Amino acid sequence: MASTPAIAGPTNDMVVGPSWVVWVEAPADASVLTEVVATMSCCPKVMEPAMESADCRVVEKTFNKTKLYVVGPAQAKAGLVVIPDIFGPGSGRIKQDAEALGKMGYAVALVDAGEGDYPESLDGFDVPAWLRKNSFENVASVHVADAIAYLQQEAGVTSISSYGYCWGAYIGAKQSALSTPVIKGHVSFHPSWIAEMLVNGEGAVEKMIKSISVPQLLCSAGNDPPLVREGGAAEKILKAKPDIAEQTSIVDFPNMIHGWVCRGDIEDPATKESVEKAWSHAIAFIQSVNPLCHNNRLQMPEFLVFFVHQHFDFRYPELEALLTMQNLPGVADTVLKDPETGELPEPESSPLVRVQLPSLQHAKFLSERGILVKGVYEVWAHTSGGYDELVTSVESFQGPTKQDILQDTSRSWRINVSVFGKKLSMDEQRERRERFRNVLPFAGPVQMKNPDETFLVLEELGLDQDLHPEMKPKQIFFLRELAGSEKNRGRGGARDLVDQQTLKRRAYIGPTSMESEMALLMSNMALVQPGDLVIDPFVGTGSVLIPCGTHGAMCYGTDIDIRVLLGTGVGVSGAGAVPAAEKADDSDTKGRVNVVTNFKQYGLPLPELVRADNSMSPLVQQCQGFFDAVVCDPPYGIRAGARKSGRKRQIKSDVATAVKQANYIAPTQPYAAEDVMKDLLEFSAKTLREGGRLVYLLPTTYEYTDADLPRHPILQVLANSEQKLTKKYARRLITMVKRTPSAAEMAAIEATVAAKSNPGDVSFANLREKIRKRKSDDVDGLEEH
Repeated sequence: MASTPAIAGPTNDMVVGPSWVVWVEAPADASVLTEVVATMSCCPKVMEPAMESADCRVVEKTFNKTKLYVVGPAQAKAGLVVIPDIFGPGSGRIKQDAEALGKMGYAVALVDAGEGDYPESLDGFDVPAWLRKNSFENVASVHVADAIAYLQQEAGVTSISSYGYCWGAYIGAKQSALSTPVIKGHVSFHPSWIAEMLVNGEGAVEKMIKSISVPQLLCSAGNDPPLVREGGAAEKILKAKPDIAEQTSIVDFPNMIHGWVCRGDIEDPATKESVEKAWSHAIAFIQSVNPLCHNNRLQMPEFLVFFVHQHFDFRYPELEALLTMQNLPGVADTVLKDPETGELPEPESSPLVRVQLPSLQHAKFLSERGILVKGVYEVWAHTSGGYDELVTSVESFQGPTKQDILQDTSRSWRINVSVFGKKLSMDEQRERRERFRNVLPFAGPVQMKNPDETFLVLEELGLDQDLHPEMKPKQIFFLRELAGSEKNRGRGGARDLVDQQTLKRRAYIGPTSMESEMALLMSNMALVQPGDLVIDPFVGTGSVLIPCGTHGAMCYGTDIDIRVLLGTGVGVSGAGAVPAAEKADDSDTKGRVNVVTNFKQYGLPLPELVRADNSMSPLVQQCQGFFDAVVCDPPYGIRAGARKSGRKRQIKSDVATAVKQANYIAPTQPYAAEDVMKDLLEFSAKTLREGGRLVYLLPTTYEYTDADLPRHPILQVLANSEQKLTKKYARRLITMVKRTPSAAEMAAIEATVAAKSNPGDVSFANLREKIRKRKSDDVDGLEEH
């Protein structure tokens, strides 16, 4: 059985009925509405006739004359009510989804809210009549109430939330709108909330939404009505409720169609990814409103994150970003505390960090996207004692995948042994491996090369082993390797990208091109995801944008130097430049290698490039709130001087005539680094959407203080990580987020804009002076010798 929620989705040959948008744009009178609904497909033919999940372990029960399908622990603190779509609880993968949540530790009750009256097909079926007959008021409310009562009385749960598909999503919304809803929150997959208009008349939908008093998550398909999509009426009404606004969200899946989550074709890769993303949002939401255990999340699965042994200061910030991408709680709530200090483990002290996450899929994402993540493992046992204690813990471990792995006769396996801080001989490895022979009776064959399952016995001795050779292990783990973990090379981990995009093999590079590892980190800190709009206002050779494009963003870049954009100077052809015979496809019409060449080299969509002056960028006015992220390495005049439009002095020649010449290049003048920073912050504050991120690099000395950091009233600092470069110099990766300013902050912003002609940011000017002084000291020292 799958250990994560259902992976399903539509195929390319789907039959899709008229869009639900008709319901919103032409409500008309009841007769017209009925005619529209009668001729449309409420649920497009994603999987008809409905197919029940095979080999599910849900158990049918009857409680107060309500048929339930229950799964999960017999006694639990948290429970879930599941409401099916119009095809009933046996359709698609609804039972499989419920089982996956049960394996996580929830007591789950899948309710037959339509009393067994479900169509096998929608061909000729009277959908409006069915909706009225099985309305919340007439039928469904009683059965949802019975499901809640069952969880409370039979499973002992004290906290309940719900989720539903299509019609079930609507029924859950109705439960959420009761004066005493009981449930803590509700998830709607491809929600048919608009059915409320048919059942209770025009204006009823808005009334229902206004009555909702618990947090909501809506995962809407591309052909769901605007009402339930991002920016629609539902979002506006729910977000205006202060008690639930923060936990409520609407997530659009524009390339999916209604019904894709539970009844789609599992073979379509794009849809598989979208369904996994929908479930990722759903599980994080459920954990937020209805945690498995209020005592420090003790019932959640435990995983080990193994970081690469470098960039210590970046570990937690990147992990925080990866958690944010999955709508999970942050590092403070996810990383297990040091039992001795009660604090988060110090990143410098160990590359091993234990975390608790809702599912295996969430853990795999850390390895698939984390640049500093060497591997992610499912923890089967952990101890600070000896091997006897570890073996006992392995034997008693009851994870959701253990029995399936042990009993599968076709699943190959191996056990590796490793020590962080020391090398073991083959005999030492064999001795440790043999300890687990009697507690892990694998039915499948041993296979030391590319097995289906790899386990790791991992000891941590620490970095002082050479000084203290008799040191006992700090901790020992028995781990199950997840995708992309071991050595990572070629196994799907994000670390592969560091080598694949190295500057050593880049087609077009320059003196300030960003190395691939840092550029990939910057993309992660910016939370870049498919479909995001990302801009680098100092694009240069495009090295910062390439990882953003790799992560699915639509990339934009500006630079004042037209030569670097065209490839007529500054940048040079790198080792990845194509041979002359292939240049027709990978260079421009004049055979030049440039920024576009780099994107072609990696098979990425081409960026939009504009020659523009950041000190007076036209995008500030034309693209307000447009971008999801601004990612850049601004010119500070240390390795490359900054320039802006203008001349140092006026000339007497006929400028108007010169401008008309084909080879004319507008003149530039020096651009003070202080003004570069002020303009960058102002550019980001104007062009970023609410919640969008600015990520940039800042050169410093080790005399840096937080007072040196440039600030802006509506850009909040989220992360400030130091990378040591030399004995005297460092650089910092700064991450800021755009937030809504208060009235006082708005006044400060207006004052900043009014003072545009004044010198640049004072805080950065202080830092700039420290760098200049350090460089001056270096020169004086050389002269003395």
